[in-house]
Amino acid sequence: MTKKINIIKEFYKTGVCVLALPIVYKNWDKSYFLSQWHEEFRLVKDDIKITISKGQAFSIIKKLNLTPTESDAFKHAYTWRLEKPNL
Repeated sequence: MTKKINIIKEFYKTGVCVLALPIVYKNWDKSYFLSQWHEEFRLVKDDIKITISKGQAFSIIKKLNLTPTESDAFKHAYTWRLEKPNL
């Protein structure tokens, strides 16, 4: 059984959620990624998708050195991961 880790400090069904960033940094693995559409960011893991602020997103990107992958289908859409997927 996997231990459940709560990375969310404040959850809102609509709007921006607040993350516990130190816990996010410590527990980030390849199953997490950030999704970006224009200036909107979502943290995604399995079936969980939460909206986060641009500031939180760039803090995660910088601290974990995430790599962007541009969408082939949509302008202004990116996925940020630990490393680029093999093509």
